[in-house]
Amino acid sequence: MRSILPRALALAAIVAAGQASAAITLFSHDGFHGKRVTLVQPAHDFRDFDFNDRASSVIVEGEPWEVCQDVGFRNRCAILVPGSYPDLAAVGLGDTLSSARPARREPPPPPPVPVAPPQNGDIVFFEHPGFHGRDLGTTGEIDNLMRYGFNDRASSVIVFEGRWEVCENAGFNGRCMILRPGRYPDLRAMGLNDSISSVRRVHREAQYDDNRYAPPPLPVYDWRRRPQEYVEAVPIESVHVVYAAPQQQCWVEQSAAPANARTGGAVVGGLIGGILGHQIGDRGSRDGATIAGAVGGAVIGSQLARGAEQPQDVTRCTSVPPQGPDHYDVSYWYHGVHHHVQTTQAPGPTIVVNADGEPRI
Repeated sequence: MRSILPRALALAAIVAAGQASAAITLFSHDGFHGKRVTLVQPAHDFRDFDFNDRASSVIVEGEPWEVCQDVGFRNRCAILVPGSYPDLAAVGLGDTLSSARPARREPPPPPPVPVAPPQNGDIVFFEHPGFHGRDLGTTGEIDNLMRYGFNDRASSVIVFEGRWEVCENAGFNGRCMILRPGRYPDLRAMGLNDSISSVRRVHREAQYDDNRYAPPPLPVYDWRRRPQEYVEAVPIESVHVVYAAPQQQCWVEQSAAPANARTGGAVVGGLIGGILGHQIGDRGSRDGATIAGAVGGAVIGSQLARGAEQPQDVTRCTSVPPQGPDHYDVSYWYHGVHHHVQTTQAPGPTIVVNADGEPRI
């Protein structure tokens, strides 16, 4: 028979929701139904409170939590950011959890960096917003992107070095704009989405009015390998898959409503991940330096309808689970220094680094 003391200690960590700033509430059924427990401290064995392999939905409050399929925080682990997860089976975690603890908190992140930039090009165009899809990089002038199958295709841009002029028409005609070094995750913000046809580098001495420049970009960190730079592959110590909170998808439809009928509001949110950072520190005695980032967005809408006898617009919503991991939390050691990197790409068994242990692509 199991000792009463461990069970008592485990139950002491289960409290009413809202008593702590970081808490995770586990439910035995989908949709936040069934038996529930709330944890505010690490729980290394769910058997202590009869909840092993029973969690089917989760609410995370305050801070991210690490949840694992085996006791003692072993086997496959995932990090759940604050939010509601009505169906853990949708992310491969339904009825499999055996331990949980608050996720390690990192220092406040410095400016973000992009994910997996191509090795060639001082300016790189991407087919989709957020630096996704097919890419095209260049170090020189292109008077017609049609030759490369990229005419009117760019939806996001990274400028690594220098200033660049991009124009709507071939031959640098039509509306043109100057891009400074940095990340431009969505060209719709400046009216250039799917409309760039030519690009060229701007001379250092050239002067332009402020209205010729694009809005200030996000900072960029250059992960590209330098010429003759020493690099080597080092083993990865650990990988955690991180999931974003489920989103809501909403739509408006017409329906006949009785008098004084009312339809509720809706919240739609989204998170687009990129490489979120790289941190260097030496066994706790050296301050870390982090390059982190993410492109985030949330759209908030509500609709109120009071009615009489005519059809009314009604807002309907449904919860949509994440389609896959938001990013991967990776750590490795290099010459006695612990490094930390987050990437949207699934890592392999090793990572390529330079002589300082900084990741290189």
